[in-house]
Amino acid sequence: EVLPLLHSIPSREPAVLMAILGIIKVAMTSTKSGGIPREILATRVIPFLVPISIETSLNLNQFNAYMSTIKDMLQTVEIEQRKKLEQLSQQAANAPIVPIGPSTKDMSFDQKSASMVSSQKI
Repeated sequence: EVLPLLHSIPSREPAVLMAILGIIKVAMTSTKSGGIPREILATRVIPFLVPISIETSLNLNQFNAYMSTIKDMLQTVEIEQRKKLEQLSQQAANAPIVPIGPSTKDMSFDQKSASMVSSQKI
């Protein structure tokens, strides 16, 4: 994992900041590692990059490069999270409904009390 190492770089020189961005972009597109998981993007990478993006040492083009990468990361998080939630929603919709109380077939009508009573023993 490269991210802790990047966190420890004290320099805020534009060349160093652009190298950090380049390393993260390579990690994002790495087919060998499968890219950076959405959980890591959302909780560690994006929060790390946003403060760097507003460093006063960056020029407009460098700032734009940071913003473009951050937007790509946010889009990745959005797409992957939406896909996960849709899958979970689909699974929930297809799951069998399990009754949590006595079913109506276990109930009978009591003429005296004019109410439903359970025929199950508790």
